[in-house]
Amino acid sequence: MPDKPVHRLLRRPQFIRLVLFAAAVLFTTAAVASVYRLNEERNALFHTYRTGTWIIAEIQTEYLKTLRAAEAFRAHPDQAALEKLQTSFDVFWSRIGLVNTSSEAVGVRDLPAVTAASVEINKTLPLLDADLRKAVIADRESIAAFIAHAEDLNLVVARMMQQVFIQDPLLYQRTNLIGDLDVTNILLGVALLAGLFLILMSLAQLMRTERLHEQNIRTRALLETRIRAIEATRDGIALVAPDGTVEFANSSLVGLLGILSPEIILGRSWSEVPAIGVVPLPSPEAGEAISQEIAIARGNNTARYWDLSITPRNDGGSVVLVRDITDRRAAQRQNELLREQFLRSQKMEAVGQLAGGVAHDFNNILAAVSGFAHLLREDLAMQPEQAGFAGQIVAAAERGKDLVKRILSFSRADMERQSIVDLHQIALETIQMLASALPQRHRFRSSIPPSLPQIRGNATQLAQVIMNLVLNASDATEDNGGEVSLEVGTVEIDGGCAEGLLAELAHHASENPIRVVQMDSGTSKAWIGILSPAGKYLRIRVADTGTGIPFATMERMFDPFFTTKGQGKGTGLGLASVIGIVKSHRGAIAVESKLGAGSKFDILLPVARSDADAADAAKVAQSSLVLSGIRILIVDDDIAVGTVLQKIFDRFDCDATLCVDAVMARNSVVEDPSAFDLIITDMTMPELNGVDLAAACRRAGFTGTLILVTGRAEMVSEPLLRGSGIDGLIAKPFSQEDVIREVRHALEHHAAAGR
Repeated sequence: MPDKPVHRLLRRPQFIRLVLFAAAVLFTTAAVASVYRLNEERNALFHTYRTGTWIIAEIQTEYLKTLRAAEAFRAHPDQAALEKLQTSFDVFWSRIGLVNTSSEAVGVRDLPAVTAASVEINKTLPLLDADLRKAVIADRESIAAFIAHAEDLNLVVARMMQQVFIQDPLLYQRTNLIGDLDVTNILLGVALLAGLFLILMSLAQLMRTERLHEQNIRTRALLETRIRAIEATRDGIALVAPDGTVEFANSSLVGLLGILSPEIILGRSWSEVPAIGVVPLPSPEAGEAISQEIAIARGNNTARYWDLSITPRNDGGSVVLVRDITDRRAAQRQNELLREQFLRSQKMEAVGQLAGGVAHDFNNILAAVSGFAHLLREDLAMQPEQAGFAGQIVAAAERGKDLVKRILSFSRADMERQSIVDLHQIALETIQMLASALPQRHRFRSSIPPSLPQIRGNATQLAQVIMNLVLNASDATEDNGGEVSLEVGTVEIDGGCAEGLLAELAHHASENPIRVVQMDSGTSKAWIGILSPAGKYLRIRVADTGTGIPFATMERMFDPFFTTKGQGKGTGLGLASVIGIVKSHRGAIAVESKLGAGSKFDILLPVARSDADAADAAKVAQSSLVLSGIRILIVDDDIAVGTVLQKIFDRFDCDATLCVDAVMARNSVVEDPSAFDLIITDMTMPELNGVDLAAACRRAGFTGTLILVTGRAEMVSEPLLRGSGIDGLIAKPFSQEDVIREVRHALEHHAAAGR
């Protein structure tokens, strides 16, 4: 049966609250009005009676004044006394009129004694008026009749006063009535307060009931939300009652168990639940959760792995959580494989760097052997047998040269196969590989613009750099759960200094300058390499919000085999290999770290040159330039290599001077910058290297041609050569043809530049 509108209204708390509020307002209004009316009546009654009594008192007072005025006239019958008597008599007469006609005297007019006295006085008043008219000034006896008649009223007035003030029974009645009205007012006020209190209590109870109802609605909505969340989660969840029966199972658990509906296991004993019921429930006394990994065999000869967690409840029941960790286990295995491969690659990189160092030192030996063998073979051209021996030496030197090239190729990790690469694609592919390698993927974020300038480099090496730095950053945030970020973009370099790089590093005296500076007690910075000239560079930034790098660690972290990781967790070759790769790409590294805040590694790489520039750089000059008479200064601390170069130039009638002390050579040029047309200097020398020597010669005013000789040609960038005023480069080991060809090319290049 449908509810009537009235019934529906009565069930609505808002309507009931409105009715109670209206009742409270009406009750309060009526009670206040009643109290007000009772007070008005009480005050009117009291006022009326008091006013009538006052009139009676006034009559007696004016009566006595009139008698005294008459006696005063009889004593002094003058005009003033007569006028005073007339005034007093007129006032007395007016007061008698008030008793008869005024509303103020209604309270005493009903008294019989007052009424009788009033009638008698009214009869006497005309006589008194007539007697007063007969009064004559200077005649004392003319007022005697007035006084006699007035004295006759003395008893009447006294009796009227006696009735009003002493013997009036209405006085007591009215006094009692006023008292009763006061009691009534008090009782009515108490009733008013009690009614208001009851109404307010009803309103408070109603509001409390509404709050409980709203709280019940919110609680129910929250419970429904949690149930929906439990149903939506991918983890299987079950609730087990204290008696060991299953009382709830979400849809994910149903799917994991492979049953049709939760009703199949609801109400059944925990031990009867398929697959997971074999794990016993924890005892309520122990109160400790159980966590166990179980393997579930499938029909296709595969297995799924579940993480089963059972937590006791306060009521003696249990909460069961089942999570499928098959994919996570596979990712962990893949991560372990990647780490093993990464460690192996680092070890191979270390071996390659070691071999590369040996090969570079071997270059100096080969340069002398090869150079002298070539010269000897030419000198023994008329002696075939001896020339053949010299040829064997040349051939052996060439084989050694090939061996060195292969060692250098290995140590530079495929440096010779550099090409134009897209760093955007390399970064995306590396991120995909890192997805399974990072222990907590959600702490890693990246920002890779889709459009980036191209660079010349090796994709495998660049990916290795990114992976190495990101994994190091991830390890740095392992303790505090910080964030790791990878950002790739372009920056403008200010004349040789990366962002934050100190100005004096723009033309550092070393091929590979490394500087570490402690900015304050918690902040350290490091710079590796030189960027020149000014222009646009690609920047790879790997940052973390980990614990930061102490200054003492930053001073050594680029050293091979130095590591702060535990046994078996690192080889100490990661950052060393990063330096090698960045150097081979003619780049630089800037590091900034703050204790407790994290670290930031910036890799800066030069943007690829245009095709025209690359073709010009690869062009080999063919020239018939005459070298005879050219004044040449050869600077090399290895006297064997320097002697080979000197002998080569002697065969072309050059004026070649050998100096094995770089400082002495610099001083000679400073004394006379025009003493030589060509300076050929070795790269690595004690006290002063070739780049610094070339720069010093240019500053001293040397305008001739400068050529650098090095066994590490791949480590010397063209911007560095141009910044130091060097015109050409000869790579060790070399032959006579290599030297002459490079000298002619450098001379022509110098002449074309107009120096």
